[in-house]
Amino acid sequence: MRPKRNRPMLRLPTRLSDTVFVVALAFSAGAHAGPQSLASVDSARKISVGEHVFNDTEGNTLTGEKGYITVPEVRGDPDSRWIKVAFIRIPATTPTPAPPVFLLHGGPSGDAIIESRSKRLNVLTEMQDVADYILVDGRGLGTSEPRLSCPVRPDVFVYDFTRYRNTLIAAAAKCIARHKGQGMDLRGYNPREYADDVHELATALGYEKYSLTGNSFASYWAMSIIKRHGAHVYRAALSGVFGLDGAIDLPSEMQAAFEDLGARIDANPDAEKLFGQRKFVDVVDGLMRRLQQSPRDVTVRFNGREETLRFDPETLTFLLYLAGATQHRQGAAKLPGLIFALDRGAYQGVADLLTKQLEAGLKAETPEVNVSSIATICNEVNSDAFMTRFNAEKAKPMEAHWTGSFAVPYSTLFGCDELDIPRLDKSWADPFTSPVPVFAVIGSFDGNTPPDGARRALRKFPNRHEILVNGGGHRHREIEALWDDFLPLKKRFLAGKALNDVPEEIDLPIMEFDVPPWIARLGFRMGLGNFILGMM
Repeated sequence: MRPKRNRPMLRLPTRLSDTVFVVALAFSAGAHAGPQSLASVDSARKISVGEHVFNDTEGNTLTGEKGYITVPEVRGDPDSRWIKVAFIRIPATTPTPAPPVFLLHGGPSGDAIIESRSKRLNVLTEMQDVADYILVDGRGLGTSEPRLSCPVRPDVFVYDFTRYRNTLIAAAAKCIARHKGQGMDLRGYNPREYADDVHELATALGYEKYSLTGNSFASYWAMSIIKRHGAHVYRAALSGVFGLDGAIDLPSEMQAAFEDLGARIDANPDAEKLFGQRKFVDVVDGLMRRLQQSPRDVTVRFNGREETLRFDPETLTFLLYLAGATQHRQGAAKLPGLIFALDRGAYQGVADLLTKQLEAGLKAETPEVNVSSIATICNEVNSDAFMTRFNAEKAKPMEAHWTGSFAVPYSTLFGCDELDIPRLDKSWADPFTSPVPVFAVIGSFDGNTPPDGARRALRKFPNRHEILVNGGGHRHREIEALWDDFLPLKKRFLAGKALNDVPEEIDLPIMEFDVPPWIARLGFRMGLGNFILGMM
């Protein structure tokens, strides 16, 4: 389920159990003095590179390079200012490397360099025995300069979706004004410029051919590169796939992904202990219908003040989205217990639990907006034909696709018109086909980039190998942790080898539940449901 894929550009932490490892970066002795300022870089010498020693918290070290490529903010404008796009390069250890692999980040509010450093060094070394590995931060993001981010007041009650959206738009407007005052040109932040940045970097590094890899928005970015520079792309290994036309998920596709998740939950014997003979999706359907007829308002304490949380179908869908329930197994594991509680009327306890998690998340990470990210999202244009199909589905009654009720055009969600974001022409979404070989991993219950939407995008690539991961969501690292062959197959593909012997589907283990059924049932039998949830 999107909106994004890392969501939304107001970066509110929803993966509260993720651990962030701080990795120090230092120049090694005798290294290059580092990237020069824009003013001192000759346009004919675009690359500035310095050797770096990467260290992690376990004492491991790795020598690589960190650098910048200077590019025009707006290509085609002779008066455009120069900006810097950051990258790191980890050299191959094999004497016969394949074409280099460029790791593109998701989001687009993500960043490849900071995200990789927040984990152990194996993230940086995973491609060394195949090819040079280049991690790129999108323009205006991560360690690229200037970084077009601004903090947001950390006390927004995001469970009020209208207020959440208004806060996002107001914060974005202030951030745009701030960076415009420093010379930023909004015309320079769109998928076309992102694509040309990567190709220019590859060319400047001396690569004629290169491969692309990444998850979620990275797939859109990769397809943008293929559309613009496909003759230079060797291969692409992607997950969480969506394409240039139809970047909005269709409600029917989101509902299909949710129904697959329901089947994964039903496959666990504990589901019967919670819901009896009812299927999980039928329990949710009944809950949604009751809330549609009679919404429930509860009062919670948030940052020392009272807030009202209204439980209705739209809000419940949004809550499930923020909890990651339709995106990854870690979030989905919470879903049976939450739905069990709501099915028994424990709205207060669920509201208290979600509010506590929100407060903890806002204390752990200050939310921010990023102009580059929002502008790029606004430039995920769609064809008239696709929008006709989308609007026809949205016009159906909510009960036709409960989880699809959260499907909205990004121009509406992010206030692209109110913010006066320059937009690419709709021809950007024109269909194209490409002979570039693609290895695509699709999570069966991925509600962020649903399987049917991924297949829509991949039809443009006849030389593709799709693998449906039954029981997989949107997180490729989560799939990798549960499927031992994922990374070896990806490396094999990027090394130029065939995957003819690889199955089209694999099954992950049965999904576990966060709350044991006996605890949930005992708590409610004793009349302590709200209390137990509020204490979690």
